[in-house]
Amino acid sequence: AAATVAKVDYTVEYLTHLENFAEHRFPNDRYDDQHEEAREYIMKAFEKHGLRTQVQKFNTSVNTDIIGINPEDKIVEGQNIIAIAEATSNKPEAVIVVGADYDTNGVDNPLFNNGAGVAVLLETVRLFMYNVRWSQAFRQNFTTVFVAFDLNTREHEGSAGKPGSYHFVNEWLWTFLNRSKVNFGGAYIIDSVMNVNQDVRSQIADSKFQQEVGYFLL
Repeated sequence: AAATVAKVDYTVEYLTHLENFAEHRFPNDRYDDQHEEAREYIMKAFEKHGLRTQVQKFNTSVNTDIIGINPEDKIVEGQNIIAIAEATSNKPEAVIVVGADYDTNGVDNPLFNNGAGVAVLLETVRLFMYNVRWSQAFRQNFTTVFVAFDLNTREHEGSAGKPGSYHFVNEWLWTFLNRSKVNFGGAYIIDSVMNVNQDVRSQIADSKFQQEVGYFLL
């Protein structure tokens, strides 16, 4: 009998994701509900595709008055949402991180900052899991950690606290790597994907990057 050829799915379906990230997600009374809804949506998307999912809670200082009339820094709880796809084999530098910030700064367009990045992250999860686990078109050599970061305080006006990505790296990832940088293969941070650089050749990935992406899945 002829061997069955695995079907590779390249279809990108991001519009539904964008619809769920079209509003601000910020830790104040006005936007707190949308913030929580975004968390739940991301969690369900990770779990739907069979990923081992967990929440990393942390506290940080955020200026909750986004327009600056009554600036007041408050300690708020953030929640990084982490999903792990374990590799079937391990190689040196065996852990790859793919991440995006899911909160907004309450001012900029919530799709630019950063609903589009989260939509791409979730589609990456869907296509990755389909092509690696379900169709088995590719073999997964690296444990891949998908993470949606909360509270990017570096983009919040007047916020002095550490962002969610800082807490992820220092309080979660370093432990996951058994405190050895040898186990870390790199990170793809999918932010600002709607901000296009129009300079000549700026949108062309160099050969080394293409080779690394290919090696990541082979």
